[in-house]
Amino acid sequence: MIDDWFEDGHVDILSVGGGPGSDICGVLEYLEKEAKRRQADLSVDVVRLDIEDQWDGVFDDVMERFFPWASYRTVHLDVNDGFDLISGESFDLVTASYLTSELSTEACLNLADEVDSVLVDGGVLMINDRPEDVVERNIRSIFDRIELSYEERFLNRWAGYSYPNDIATVVGPKFNMKSSMFVGVKR
Repeated sequence: MIDDWFEDGHVDILSVGGGPGSDICGVLEYLEKEAKRRQADLSVDVVRLDIEDQWDGVFDDVMERFFPWASYRTVHLDVNDGFDLISGESFDLVTASYLTSELSTEACLNLADEVDSVLVDGGVLMINDRPEDVVERNIRSIFDRIELSYEERFLNRWAGYSYPNDIATVVGPKFNMKSSMFVGVKR
């Protein structure tokens, strides 16, 4: 998957319930390091979905300060109402961080259908949330609904990424926060 992104020279990322962009920061930090390691260029387009506009300023500031090389936009919508505002778009990577714990079991299944409609074949789904039985069951139901095989990990930081001090100061992610992370590839 990552090899394909670098081979194509482009990746489209969707952050569902993006908040201040902590998940996006983690992914972009990783991609930036990987591009340097490979000595390759990678163009990145990010779409951040969020129902609230309260994080917009922080997110814009972080993106402009630390990731000016990435294109991004925010779309305000309630995931419970579907992805109509991004209908027709497709993504190589979809992330959701601490969103499924806010949704009912039925809403998680609806979210799975929406994610399935925008995730390309070979695309990656990453979900990070609280390590609670009901939350983990709902996450598994999302992957099962999309028919994605997946791996689970228990972590002490978002999806295993650490944050540089300059980004952490702006975003204020919770460190030492226990979470469960699920990753799967759409085949």
